[in-house]
Amino acid sequence: MVGTQPVRIGNNSVLQDRVYVSKGASIGNSVFVGPNTILQEATLQDRAFVSMGATIRSSTVSSGGFVAAGAVVTPGSQVL
Repeated sequence: MVGTQPVRIGNNSVLQDRVYVSKGASIGNSVFVGPNTILQEATLQDRAFVSMGATIRSSTVSSGGFVAAGAVVTPGSQVL
């Protein structure tokens, strides 16, 4: 497929209501994403937790990392 970037969602991951996932996002295994969250080209490694209303843009949430409710993670950041 020319010009497309697939979205990957791992096993046992939960994406709640109204989660926006853009092209190129990668969601690992056993990840939780709360409602009203925006994932723009984000990488969520295994066991990451993203609370409700967070926005993650072109960033990585490391394995076991936590993003609080309403947080904005700016491009190029890495959440440990």
